Amino acid sequence: MTELAKNLTDSSNCGDDYELGNSVVVQAYIAMVSYQTVYSSTCLKDGGTAMYCYANAVTNLTTPSNVYFYYLPLNISLPGSSIPACSWCLERTMGIFQSASANRKLPISNTYVSAAKQINAICGPEFVNDTLPNAIVLDSGNVALTSGPQWLLMVLPLLLALEWLL
Repeated sequence: MTELAKNLTDSSNCGDDYELGNSVVVQAYIAMVSYQTVYSSTCLKDGGTAMYCYANAVTNLTTPSNVYFYYLPLNISLPGSSIPACSWCLERTMGIFQSASANRKLPISNTYVSAAKQINAICGPEFVNDTLPNAIVLDSGNVALTSGPQWLLMVLPLLLALEWLL
């Protein structure tokens, strides 16, 4: 997916639109560079129930805030009113995000710390690590970021279709 993101932003493809901040191109780019992080977090299974953590978050009607955490890799900040369930799944999901945030070119590095601090304010001061790890340098191109969930409905089917094709 990283290679697709590079190709997308190449001047022979959508590079000009990307540089101009075309929201569709930028959002597609963010989805592509965030694919591995999203994939890792949505495939996490609860050790006690063997159910997917993401499926539990999406279908949990008593704690609907749980689903917001899966938007963090897509550069969508956690709403301030979110009150998560302080669960094994949340702890492990945030661990995946914290590890991924070592690559400062990934959007998760912009949303992780504030979300972790918000979680720790609710779940306890050391529930998750609220610092970024040492930075690593990967050549994944420039990341221009936008926010807002309006494009999420477009991006998630793209990610699922690409996973099915691969």
